[in-house]
Amino acid sequence: MLKVEDFLKEKGVSYRLLPHEKPAYSCEDAAIERKVPLNEMVKSILLVDKAGKYCLACLLADSTLDPQSIRRLLPFKRLSFAPESKISDVTGFELGSVPPVSFDNGVPVVFDEAILLKKKVNISAGVPTLGLELASRSLIRAVDPIVFRIVK
Repeated sequence: MLKVEDFLKEKGVSYRLLPHEKPAYSCEDAAIERKVPLNEMVKSILLVDKAGKYCLACLLADSTLDPQSIRRLLPFKRLSFAPESKISDVTGFELGSVPPVSFDNGVPVVFDEAILLKKKVNISAGVPTLGLELASRSLIRAVDPIVFRIVK
């Protein structure tokens, strides 16, 4: 069983496995492999500030992140996308397979408020050949993220 599945089971969250025939490293490719709409996919973006503090921003795949909104929310300065070399070190997952869950208590997770409006969402299971479909409210209850408008 995968770490993300263990987490969801521990939190009592029901989900459906969506295996891929081919590995997917983008939400667009994953949506095609899973045969689901792109606007149900949740992408996870690791951000870092100039002091080396990280944040995991999660938003619907058809949206664009507004890093300034994170700066207004959290005490971060000059946020940028984390370098690819740090993504695995910080999250434990490779680029393109990061689930919207932080397994490091020092990394805050911020969900865009539009995720609340979806009945169900699709997330990465932490590997490029498997996704998970679950109720958005269940995901939010399990992760307990900061919920805020973080898109442009």
